[in-house]
Amino acid sequence: MNDNTSRITPRRFASLWGCVELATLLSPLLWASAAMAHELWVLTPEQATQWNARPKPEIFTELNATSLSVYLVATLCLVGCLLLYHRTASRPLASYLQARLTSYGDYAPVALRIALFIMLGMASIGLSPRLGTGIMQTPVLGAPDLELRLLPGNWSWVAAIEGVVAVCLLLGIYVRGAAAALLGLGLLGLYLFGQAMCAYIGLVGAAAVYLLFQGAGPYAVPLPSFPSTARTSAWFAGQPRERAQWLLQLLVGADLLYLALEYKFRQPNLMLGVLDIHHVPTLGMEPATFVLCVAVAETLAATLLLMGVMIRPLAVGLFVAFTFFSLVLWEGVFSHIIVYGLLVPLITNGTGEWRARLKTKTMSHPRILGLGNASDPRSWVLEA
Repeated sequence: MNDNTSRITPRRFASLWGCVELATLLSPLLWASAAMAHELWVLTPEQATQWNARPKPEIFTELNATSLSVYLVATLCLVGCLLLYHRTASRPLASYLQARLTSYGDYAPVALRIALFIMLGMASIGLSPRLGTGIMQTPVLGAPDLELRLLPGNWSWVAAIEGVVAVCLLLGIYVRGAAAALLGLGLLGLYLFGQAMCAYIGLVGAAAVYLLFQGAGPYAVPLPSFPSTARTSAWFAGQPRERAQWLLQLLVGADLLYLALEYKFRQPNLMLGVLDIHHVPTLGMEPATFVLCVAVAETLAATLLLMGVMIRPLAVGLFVAFTFFSLVLWEGVFSHIIVYGLLVPLITNGTGEWRARLKTKTMSHPRILGLGNASDPRSWVLEA
């Protein structure tokens, strides 16, 4: 039996070579962008205050040969990614693989539901505390450094809401309503914790908005809709996946950009403290230089997400990087579970588009019959 999938045709060789080029351009991101691990999770409040009281390294306050070199390499990397993206616009790299990944996009809501269930479930009972806080000592609002016990008054009921939303998301019970409740918790977090919540509102908001638009996806409990919300639910159900994807990548990119500017450029000593206390390898570089590379790479990753460029390769790189640093910092497998959940739609759906055509019918678990114009997912022939 002939197996055409095993042949290396000139077109496939060109696609493979393009992937090698892309990996070369994005290689700095595979290790540097992973240090987006939130510093306040792996530092005690006393350690964070002590390190932040130190003066900033000179490489962050003045231009020199090293900092200029880092900025120049990042600029060249950005330009290279843009050129490669536009060069392959008409003939995408690994077009069949991209089409295959897109066909699994219906499972992205399931990944987000599971990730949010784990994150909210652990947060509601304090299973993933920050350094210096005991396990199950206090519930948090999503992130380990947002401890409810530090707030004036009794806010323990917030943990109960987190638990209810988590169960609804896992079982697929009124997922759009649960997503709206999650957005409400995010806004409540801004009120309770102020600027500290800004580090997470984009990531949580991205997952909630995607579920609000796309619904539960497969493996959900079928329940009747309330008459008062039927019209609103129908409007969201008619929105294209590309539009929800565009909102998701925009919110994730904005959150990562905030983390880079606020915690790497403005407070680089926090990252220096993490490197020193946890003995994180810096690949032979001076710690301050390493932190600058991390800050620039994180900014570059956020910029590419906001521009919708090289979404899938970037998502794969972020997955490898987050996993590596989670292990190095002993944060646990589920510390960044929300990030892993968000990477699923980024990998399956790729770049989103706000001006996509509205849905004409609902398709579940599509099978690819033909690619049509490989650069336009709307031309791919799918079978329900």
